[in-house]
Amino acid sequence: RTYSMMGTGTQCSSRQFSMTGTSEKGLTDYLDPFKSHPNIITYQHPLDMYSKMDFQNGMVCTYGTNDLKDQGVTGALPSVCSQYVGYSGPQVLVEEDKKTPARNCRYYTHSLHYALMLMQNTTVLQEDGTTDGGCAPATIYPDGSAMCPTHEMDTACTAAAVAASALAVGIIIAIVLGGVACCCGTSVACYCCRKKKPVNP
Repeated sequence: RTYSMMGTGTQCSSRQFSMTGTSEKGLTDYLDPFKSHPNIITYQHPLDMYSKMDFQNGMVCTYGTNDLKDQGVTGALPSVCSQYVGYSGPQVLVEEDKKTPARNCRYYTHSLHYALMLMQNTTVLQEDGTTDGGCAPATIYPDGSAMCPTHEMDTACTAAAVAASALAVGIIIAIVLGGVACCCGTSVACYCCRKKKPVNP
């Protein structure tokens, strides 16, 4: 068996993972992400955003639910983790008011030390390896599922980025040319005014 403590999922990444000069089939030459692998057992906290990136394979055992029930929705951990719910990944990575609570939440939910502290309680981790939140087989998404991004989506994003860049360049050129035309027009007008002879009364 393979045990994963809070590891990220592998279903989508293994289908699309590729580097320059490597297979366009991701890692599917080495593993099959389209069928369940019950020999893989992943332990994850219900509020761990990193372990919930991508979709797990095999069995997923959730731990820490008793602690969350004891804390209640106003407890320290739920209160901290709830502050970044609903925001995008870039916002959580860049915006300080979202990044700080996300980092504080991760400090506990994606921590081996915190997991060890919880799992020392036999009601959290039982002798048979099951947990207080229960264990269940991960949902396996078929090939072509909309749940996983595709290379076609990458192409669409690239095309959108190119179009946006072209628009931005066009706007900049228009502004520059407009500024040049304005300066030239003003200069010509001033030159003509200076060359014009005053009319004698």
